[in-house]
Amino acid sequence: MVYSYRWLKEYIDFDLSPEGLMELLTFSGLPIENFVSLPKDTVFECEIPANRGDLLSIFGMARELAAILRRKESLRLPPVFSEEGLNFSFKVSSSVPTLCPFYSARMIKGVKVKPSPDWLQEKLTKARLRPINNVVDITNLVLLETGQPLHAFDQRKIDGEIIVRCAAYGEKLRTLDGNFRKLNQSMLIIADQKKPLAIAGVIGGEESQVTETTCDVLLESACFSPSSIRRTTKSFNLSTESSFHFERGVDPNGVVFALNRASWLLEKECEGNVGQLNRAGNFLRGGSFLFPSCKLELRKEKVSRLLGIEISTGEIKRILTSLNFKVWENEDLFEIEIPSFRHDITEEVDLIEEVARLYGYEKIPAGIPKAKITPSSENKQEKIASRARNILVSFGLNEVVAPSFSPFSDVEEIKIANPLTVEQSVLRTNLLASLLSIFSHNVNQGNKKMGFFELGKVYLQKDNCLREKLMLSIGLYNSGNFFDLKGILEELLKRTGILGCIVKDFNHRLLEEGASAGIFVNNKLIGYFGAPKKNLTSSMKLKGEIYLAELDFELLTEFASFEKEFKPLPKYPKIKRDLSIIVDEEIDWEKISETIKDVSNLIKKVEIFDVYKGEEIPSGYRGLAISILYQSSERTLTKGEVDEVQGKVEKRLKDCYKIEVRGCLTTPKGK
Repeated sequence: MVYSYRWLKEYIDFDLSPEGLMELLTFSGLPIENFVSLPKDTVFECEIPANRGDLLSIFGMARELAAILRRKESLRLPPVFSEEGLNFSFKVSSSVPTLCPFYSARMIKGVKVKPSPDWLQEKLTKARLRPINNVVDITNLVLLETGQPLHAFDQRKIDGEIIVRCAAYGEKLRTLDGNFRKLNQSMLIIADQKKPLAIAGVIGGEESQVTETTCDVLLESACFSPSSIRRTTKSFNLSTESSFHFERGVDPNGVVFALNRASWLLEKECEGNVGQLNRAGNFLRGGSFLFPSCKLELRKEKVSRLLGIEISTGEIKRILTSLNFKVWENEDLFEIEIPSFRHDITEEVDLIEEVARLYGYEKIPAGIPKAKITPSSENKQEKIASRARNILVSFGLNEVVAPSFSPFSDVEEIKIANPLTVEQSVLRTNLLASLLSIFSHNVNQGNKKMGFFELGKVYLQKDNCLREKLMLSIGLYNSGNFFDLKGILEELLKRTGILGCIVKDFNHRLLEEGASAGIFVNNKLIGYFGAPKKNLTSSMKLKGEIYLAELDFELLTEFASFEKEFKPLPKYPKIKRDLSIIVDEEIDWEKISETIKDVSNLIKKVEIFDVYKGEEIPSGYRGLAISILYQSSERTLTKGEVDEVQGKVEKRLKDCYKIEVRGCLTTPKGK
């Protein structure tokens, strides 16, 4: 915010030069960004923390300066309208007291709208505001003085009473910037009995603005919910001086003071006749506005424990009192009443921070903090994620991180209300489309062979609730086939402690039917893999051999185990036999594999290494090449023993699935 050295001195006396003042504020945690020296004044811009909305005014900065300088005398307040006002009949009401806890207004009749006097224009110009007319300029002046936004309506454009409410579906308003804005039902507006007049706390309407022909003015001063104003400004991508202050919180007990200050100026500078005060809101008690105070306890021992030094109870009380806190001292603690303008004070540590800041950080000796070093508690999902990354990197894959937006339209898409670009208007519901987009980018850069994986979130909607879900995707581009990807997935699951996974045919809307499969653990689908549909790859001009996989990482974490069972190394050699069969393509490989393993405990491993469909294979059938590993933990197996078990395997497969055996080979190991 921009401050004037001379304007501050209207509220508080101090002997500091402009340079000394800026240095003092910087050492007090309010750094100066830049300043301009004028013939009779110095204007400086101060960096105000986002939670210190109380400093966004000349009065607020003067109040802070008085505490820093240890001034006991009160600030000089500007003149305000202190009379009851004339009886101009109009009504105000609020149907949303939670979003507008207090609303006040006065009618000022007979105003003469004209250019503002020089002194007023000069103050606005120094604050980088453009003078418009005396009525509007007075509202801006009071905003700079008190930090309370005001708005002036042309009374003749108002039909009936003023109503604070949420917008109705389909309502529109042409605002002061000339734009037609479509309102939604979450937005707070100021309306009359027929139409919207302004977007509360953000911007006024063009129709009810004050012009040169305005005679009667309705002046508004209110307290609006910061979160409501923040949602509205984000929806419109619009920020104004008023919304900037309301988002950071205004002083609810300063609402009427600001209104009366502006009323006094309108009476003096615009020759208006000020009407009586009308109010609506949650905290009206007997015609007066009473905002509930917040109280906190401050333990004396915690002040010294956190700061590392002893500060006397008298000094603590003096510091907090100078900041307008009400302090009651007990034996071992203080009871503190927080001023209504300090929205940033919510916990005991906030009070300790204020004590340290006003005491002076330079007075606190530097030292190494005393703390216990304890190892961080890594949760199961983090451990599995780290292990999965290491496993996939060991396969030669590179990790990628894609935006949370989908490059494709989707039947399950979730649209963003205020996207940065059209391409980033939809949240992704899967990671596969992101991998295709990354492949496309890399192909355009000349890369012809790739292997990627991503561990990221997708966004799903169910029963009107948005849910984030962690998923793991893997993609191969000209770097492997269907079975290579299947092997990577099986090894990943095995090395994360997931045993007994079953691979079955499974159709997914993004994968080619007949070239995709699902992975099941305990009858739960934890992932799927296969070739992407051709319309997706052709739309992105991808011509290479692509295979994609996606795993539900939350389910993977649930089934993963860190428990290990150690077995002695085998003492006796292995014998490997290859078996070629023709089988009905409707029969799952997992069933065939389990059937083979059940024949004998000498069978240690069964793998498929080729699938064939061609002229020699009847329609509806497929050829499978199977590798069977035999081994005993007690002796060296003889050829006769293996032949006997191999014969049982063939017979069992013929009995169960009516297979046709094409061939059987013995592959010696270690030769």
